[in-house]
Amino acid sequence: MNKVLMVDPPSGWKYGFPKPLPPHATVHYGGEDYGVSKNFNVIEWILKNGYPQEEVDRNGEVFMCKYFTQEAGINEELLGEDVNEQIGKLIYSGQLFSKDLGK
Repeated sequence: MNKVLMVDPPSGWKYGFPKPLPPHATVHYGGEDYGVSKNFNVIEWILKNGYPQEEVDRNGEVFMCKYFTQEAGINEELLGEDVNEQIGKLIYSGQLFSKDLGK
């Protein structure tokens, strides 16, 4: 997959979002059509990735996230952070493998 599906919950910028969903959570239907696997709990995942429960509760029963695709790889907007930390996140998420780094 050359693209990743990004998730952006309400006010997500305060908590480091948007973030790419893990590959096992993403379904590629073909062409530019991507979605979230039916077996994947997005709310549980965003909570584990730094989004506060209070924000979920504040939105009541209707909690909606924005989704969009982005080219897989190092996000140039994040180059201000430690590049090694970003590469580690990509490896951990399965978007980058050590073989891609020549190791």
